[in-house]
Amino acid sequence: MEQRPYCGSGGGSRGEVTQLASSTKTSQDGFTNTSRLLWGIATTSSTIHALMHALWLGGVIAIGALVAPAVAHILQEPPPRLDPELLKVTLTAGVIGQALRHFQFVCVVAGVLMLAADLVDVALTDGARRKLITFVRGAVDVALLVSALYLGAVLTPRMDIFLGQRNMGLFDELHRQYENIVIYFQTPLLIVSPLLTAMRDARPRGK
Repeated sequence: MEQRPYCGSGGGSRGEVTQLASSTKTSQDGFTNTSRLLWGIATTSSTIHALMHALWLGGVIAIGALVAPAVAHILQEPPPRLDPELLKVTLTAGVIGQALRHFQFVCVVAGVLMLAADLVDVALTDGARRKLITFVRGAVDVALLVSALYLGAVLTPRMDIFLGQRNMGLFDELHRQYENIVIYFQTPLLIVSPLLTAMRDARPRGK
């Protein structure tokens, strides 16, 4: 009677067992690598969104709290023997105008990157509640981007035209519109956006 070698309770050969273990390890390694890749993408998108948001909000604070008050102080107490109107045009065009043009470009780039991060987060976020909050944050970022495009492509060029014509009345009116959009529209949205991120990432009680 032929005697078969003992291969354990599974009844398969040693080669089959080794092959099965190898394929299982490969499958587990592949799953781990995929999870690490997705985690890396999610972390990168969240970091980009946070940095762009900080850059945007910091620029608003810097221009509103530092640049504009400094120019206003100089215009209130102009140096002697200088034409106040010429000084206002020069400072407005050279300081505030350049700062706003560069800042609007930064805002548009930041808005595009924030929106791209939102799309990645929506695709990778699990759970209906977390997806909904991420979607709402994306809508907030769309509104920010649209307002930045309006300020940079429509309002600022018109301000430059009136400034070049030395029509300070119309320039001041458009400048007030610019300030109102930044203060009463963009700033609240910039405050809401990180609050939505905190709500999304917060764990429910008891979990």
